[in-house]
Amino acid sequence: MKIILLRHGETIWNKERRLQGCQDIPLSDEGREQIRKTGQQLAQTFPHIDQILTSPLARATESARIIARELHFSPEAILTEPLFTERNFGVGEGLTYEEALAKYPDSNYPGMETLDDLYRRAEAAIHQCAKEYSDRTVLVVAHGAIIKAALVALTNGRITYFDENVWINNGSYCLLEYAQKKWKILTIPHSRSPLASQSPP
Repeated sequence: MKIILLRHGETIWNKERRLQGCQDIPLSDEGREQIRKTGQQLAQTFPHIDQILTSPLARATESARIIARELHFSPEAILTEPLFTERNFGVGEGLTYEEALAKYPDSNYPGMETLDDLYRRAEAAIHQCAKEYSDRTVLVVAHGAIIKAALVALTNGRITYFDENVWINNGSYCLLEYAQKKWKILTIPHSRSPLASQSPP
């Protein structure tokens, strides 16, 4: 099977460099156009998508609907999967990166989801996809932190959460493949060196 992990389009808070987390921020006009172009690219690369899953947050669900139109996939068939919700950043949500750094230099925001909990959730989400959609191609519209956490989990830490070689931009995606009881990461955005992931489901 193949899983395409796609980050939603740009929001105003992305542009303002604010921590969004679980805040329900809609796409900007630029984000809608950005994700439409990504959809057109995906349509050329993946002529058939069996299922589209999305985080329940508005910026992801709207991105999923835009992508679905470009892929000729029925919007009514899109399914919501809460496991792919963005990381909760606690009291850091709404702060600019500069404000967050000034208030919390160690980036430890009270009330935030721990990295260990995030990794476990990301791994559970991927394994659930593998179980429910075996031998199919699934597009998941999600968020930067949860996608990065999935890469960490599937590489057993070869990719780290703070890896500067891997950056999940708005509208970019990672391509995962599960075959012969192993996961492989075929596409990683902004990676300076190719990495393959192997992990049991």
